[in-house]
Amino acid sequence: MSSMPTSWRLAPLVLLAAAGCSVSAYDTDYKARVAAFLGDAAFAELDSTPREFADGRVRVHLPTKFDTVEEESRPVSLSFLRNVEEAMAFNAKLFTQGNMERRPVVVVAAVPTARRKPDDLKREITEWINQDGTFRGREWKSVKVEATKGGPAEWEVLSLDGEQAFEATTAGVDGLVDQAMKGSGSVWLSTAADRDFCVVVAIRMPDEVAGQFRTASAQLAELMARRVEITPPAAPDAPAGK
Repeated sequence: MSSMPTSWRLAPLVLLAAAGCSVSAYDTDYKARVAAFLGDAAFAELDSTPREFADGRVRVHLPTKFDTVEEESRPVSLSFLRNVEEAMAFNAKLFTQGNMERRPVVVVAAVPTARRKPDDLKREITEWINQDGTFRGREWKSVKVEATKGGPAEWEVLSLDGEQAFEATTAGVDGLVDQAMKGSGSVWLSTAADRDFCVVVAIRMPDEVAGQFRTASAQLAELMARRVEITPPAAPDAPAGK
């Protein structure tokens, strides 16, 4: 029988167990860092700095190519969200296709649910779109997303694909005009009943310039929805002397 002390014989086992724990912890940390990297890569099309709405209570990350706010001399084509007081339109620079220019559109709204419930806003948007006639008869689809900032996970989505009017330049005409062309897009409307705000995100993009974006308009809208942040109201100031 070996005269080696029991503690010596157990030492290799202890070292192996410790090494196993270390490797396991490393693997877990590595996988977490890879997941974070992939997540950041997926949202690389969005501006890292969010735009703030509702006095900073709502934050939305716009696509990087829509990071310039342009002054508009006239309403954007098919501006059905302009009837929402809280709607704000962000238009990218004009994108050139051949010797012509086309303008895709992004619209964001943060509507207090105390003023209008999601179902009410959904009905109103449907009525506005039907009045326009371009997207008549479209059906909303319920979608759940993995929200990354604790924002709303449940949304109603309406497709805006098909021929539609975009602001564009055309041969022989000065300035921008409404021009019918094939395009894609969607409206996303958050439906969480326990939130202070109903958030609306809409993107429309002419097919002619879609190739200048690495991500399709539907995916851009979904990425924006997943990054929405709705922060709780600030706590009231404590009375003096308390």
